[in-house]
Amino acid sequence: MTIQRKRLGEIVIRSENPEKLVEFYHQVIGLELFASFGSATFLKVDDDFEGHPQLLAVFDKTHEYSGPKNVQTIKAESWSGTLHHFAFVLD
Repeated sequence: MTIQRKRLGEIVIRSENPEKLVEFYHQVIGLELFASFGSATFLKVDDDFEGHPQLLAVFDKTHEYSGPKNVQTIKAESWSGTLHHFAFVLD
């Protein structure tokens, strides 16, 4: 059995007050602002490999579903809760 090296790639949190959450992670925790797209802000946790840094993303709770087109939007939004998604990075 081969054991693969794995790390957390990203976590996306949906918030009713995204500005306050971003301020906390940036000012108090010290994460670097990485990118911002409308109602989503990405903060860099650390460098990783192959050009994909570890990220914490904060989405406004009203951020619209932008996943696969074959998923019914109403179901995706109702299942999303407060934690939108997380991703692992594997070698």
